[in-house]
Amino acid sequence: MFKKILGVLLSLLVLLFIIVAMAPAKTILSFLQEKLPSKFQSVQFYQVEGSIWSPKIEKVTYKEHQVNNVALDLELFGLIAGKLVTAFNVNDPSLNLNGSLTIDGKEIVLQGLNGVIESRRLNPFMEFPVKGLTGELKVDISKARFQQNGVWQYIQGSGVWNDAKVYYFNNELVLGDIEFGITTDEANNINLQIIENKGAMDLQGQFQLTPEKNYHLDFTTSQQLPDNISTWVKRLGKLENNRYRVIWKGKLK
Repeated sequence: MFKKILGVLLSLLVLLFIIVAMAPAKTILSFLQEKLPSKFQSVQFYQVEGSIWSPKIEKVTYKEHQVNNVALDLELFGLIAGKLVTAFNVNDPSLNLNGSLTIDGKEIVLQGLNGVIESRRLNPFMEFPVKGLTGELKVDISKARFQQNGVWQYIQGSGVWNDAKVYYFNNELVLGDIEFGITTDEANNINLQIIENKGAMDLQGQFQLTPEKNYHLDFTTSQQLPDNISTWVKRLGKLENNRYRVIWKGKLK
């Protein structure tokens, strides 16, 4: 009798698993929305296809930002535990990312995040006098941990900004290729340290961003500069140890 009851229970569990597995991808949307931090509750998903485990989302929007072609691969045991644990792939024309994401109600963790970003996607965050950025950003983030309110707690990784250009006023600042490391310090600031710059300016230094989005840019550059750059650097910087030093502070949007 016990074996019969056990067999029936197992059969029901298998049937339940098959029903869930065959459920349309839209079934998971309410769960995804529920697991998002309150700050990101305005995120919208459009044209969701595939299965409940592997939904494919044609478009994701957040305020004025948009990402296309997002694919998820959710873990069963994460769903059972009430957590969102998923691998993801973004195949947008200006954004290509892969990695894993865990949201457990206490924190958000990204791991193995790597890909390519067109730096112009960062233009909406720029403040005067910077008008825009161009070039290709290649990033490799081993781990990033955030609070539920979106404030970062820990970030470790590296990247390269290829063919980097900054547009300010009516000028174009050509920076070349910039290799950098990404870390967080005890004050919870993000630090981007320039490792190597193959360009006319020979940049050395770092960019620091606080949780309040205040930034502090402190870099030095070669004295041998093109005329259009030399005038700008001499105006903003001062000569120290045979290099020009520029310190620039501001706030991102």
